[in-house]
Amino acid sequence: MFPNEGRVQRAIARECERLERLGAKADRTAIERDIRDHDDGMWHDSEQNRPMIEACKRGNITPAIGFQAHMGEPCGHERHAVAGRHNLIGRAGPAGMHTEGSIIFADTKVFDKRRQIREWWRWRTAKELLDPSHSEPSSSSISAIFDPFEFGQPTRAITLNIDLLHTLVFDDETAVDATVTQAVAANPGLDARRFRRYLQGRVQIVHGIASFLLAYLDFAAEGLADRAVNLARNTLAHNLADEAHRTQIETVFRRVAERLLEGAATEDMRATLRQSPLAPTTVNTLKTWFEANRAPLTEAIGAGTLLASISAVILQYNRSSTITALSDATVMPLVIEKWVGGATFEAILGLLREHDIRIGGNNRYPTVEDAVAICESGLGYEGAMILSTIADLAETDEGELPGALALLQRQMKCGLTPAAALGFFEAGFADRIVAQALAQAFPNIVDRHSARLALRNDQEQARQLIDRYPAYFTAVLQELVT
Repeated sequence: MFPNEGRVQRAIARECERLERLGAKADRTAIERDIRDHDDGMWHDSEQNRPMIEACKRGNITPAIGFQAHMGEPCGHERHAVAGRHNLIGRAGPAGMHTEGSIIFADTKVFDKRRQIREWWRWRTAKELLDPSHSEPSSSSISAIFDPFEFGQPTRAITLNIDLLHTLVFDDETAVDATVTQAVAANPGLDARRFRRYLQGRVQIVHGIASFLLAYLDFAAEGLADRAVNLARNTLAHNLADEAHRTQIETVFRRVAERLLEGAATEDMRATLRQSPLAPTTVNTLKTWFEANRAPLTEAIGAGTLLASISAVILQYNRSSTITALSDATVMPLVIEKWVGGATFEAILGLLREHDIRIGGNNRYPTVEDAVAICESGLGYEGAMILSTIADLAETDEGELPGALALLQRQMKCGLTPAAALGFFEAGFADRIVAQALAQAFPNIVDRHSARLALRNDQEQARQLIDRYPAYFTAVLQELVT
């Protein structure tokens, strides 16, 4: 087992935060799989593995990348394709300018054994992985706006009007519905669901451009259109495009910037859009909803019904496919209540089965993986983002509402209610069962800082409790008390 696994969790958290700052969806499960895609037994403390282990402990590279690089061993049971390895090299960017080459590919033992019968393949593999001719062509998601939607036999194509893409910044749902209706009427045999997914992908691209412009443009200064075009010219999509597409990309950037200035006229509103990972349309709608429901929400705090009062809006603007795939979404308020209350995934799965919930178009029965996806992705991520945006909108309010919304956002994200359990979860014990067990042993904890202090003051009790759980949590404890 890699002895300093706490650093892996921090690497995962840093990557999630980086993606969220860029306005992209941070799929923690996928990020963790990339970083930790190896068996626990692969890392053993031996003289052979010592250099790579030390590199990982210093934070130069992640354990998954380090293991694959060390002596040419692949992760898991199958060897990575060249493109997959190049992807991992790109993720090693935080390692620094020198580390990417010297740590990952300069193991002297690989080079020294290049002529040995049983070891020569390692050096050949290393050279193949470094061969740029094996890499995938560069591409940009922005370029996908030019891809047509193909359907039918013989194949027919529908191409979007690039000059109208800027209208999707604030009116995406209305525009998508209207476009789907019009296309289905004009093209018999068109699969409305597939075409809607195609349009929603283009909406995400436009929202990504909007987030990019919000982050790097001063909307109060003169020459907004020219500065937006200048940003467009510095994108990978512009560099890869032909002359006609370059002009269209510049037009999209300019019109999106102008649409943002029109739809978010005040700096306060633009600041809210910058902070929120949600689409501008959703932020604007949530702002209207919050202003209309400020008083009822304040009353709900005193009545202890804030979660119940806000569950409907969390579900209304939740785009999680795991939730939209449910055969009966009316069960979700009960799922939210159980999730925030700290119920196990087994209990939540039992709730789904009790209500005879089916999943997807084939009406299959839910599994525990579905329960995990609904809670961690649909509520812990999507739901928490919606609550975070509402909390940002309430930030300047006086009274209890801003603090209550911020606390509820933390509870939704972690799937826990007690302050002590939240404190231990946020301190590094990112497992609800472990966090709740620690909270029972140390009930006076109020935040992550007091959680760390309590563990340092009573290490013996903490170790006895943690010994019942996987060794990873022992490593977390060791990190916190040293």
